Amino acid sequence: MAYATIDESRLPIVLITFSDKEPTRKEFDDYLNAMYAIYARRKPVSFVFDATQVRYLSSEFRIKQGNWIKRHKDLIAEVQKCFVFVIPNLLVRFILDAILMISPLPAPYVIVKTVEEGLQEAAKRMQLVAY
Repeated sequence: MAYATIDESRLPIVLITFSDKEPTRKEFDDYLNAMYAIYARRKPVSFVFDATQVRYLSSEFRIKQGNWIKRHKDLIAEVQKCFVFVIPNLLVRFILDAILMISPLPAPYVIVKTVEEGLQEAAKRMQLVAY
């Protein structure tokens, strides 16, 4: 199983589901590159990050993610309507907080407990009647 599975079948809502394994450097770079490719289209989007299975992310990757956000903050702010994080446990919330300490998100975000709730929140933020 890949570190991150990106499902664009609900565009403009993108569901990104993370596995429970620690990514390799290549897998993490692939994930960041895939997100950049979506942003580079310059069309409004809302990402729903399903971190239900996430167990741990090393400081190397937390720092890399934070620096990536800093580097692309203007593009992200232009197209990201809302980040939705599905985080059912405190450890994963700590990982998110650590990333946000490196670089605050350049768009609004919400934290929910289920994917269904996340998809509904993203649809609301995108002002879609249904997803």
